[in-house]
Amino acid sequence: MNAYTKKIKYRIGLLVLMICASIGLSVYDALIDTTALKGSIGYDFSCGVMMAFGLLSLVMLVRYTRLLRNEDLLQKEYNKESDERMKSIRAKAGIPILLVLAILIMFAGIVASYFSETICITLMVIGIIELLVSCFVKIYHIKTW
Repeated sequence: MNAYTKKIKYRIGLLVLMICASIGLSVYDALIDTTALKGSIGYDFSCGVMMAFGLLSLVMLVRYTRLLRNEDLLQKEYNKESDERMKSIRAKAGIPILLVLAILIMFAGIVASYFSETICITLMVIGIIELLVSCFVKIYHIKTW
């Protein structure tokens, strides 16, 4: 269980980095950014995605912090994550790598929104489609297995 506790603490560290990046880009958008970009669709979309990343990271941070405080919840979460059937389904759906790639693509879209609206929207759509395909494959395998 110590290894799982370290894993949760590592995840908390990554979530704190995501929250800091979200806050940093939001402050940049609000205070430093030029007014020429503020009317574009890509800019508005990237601001919304950054807020969603920040809020989702905050919710996950609270959840993981609560897990560390309660040994029973930690044991249940460990059992859920180490279930062999779900590990196999996640692997078939490409969950570990596709989730990371989709998040990186969306961050690249956010950065690209400062340069080109077309690239921003294209990267965001690609990231969303990746997540949807992975989700549908996971649901398919859960229902058929």
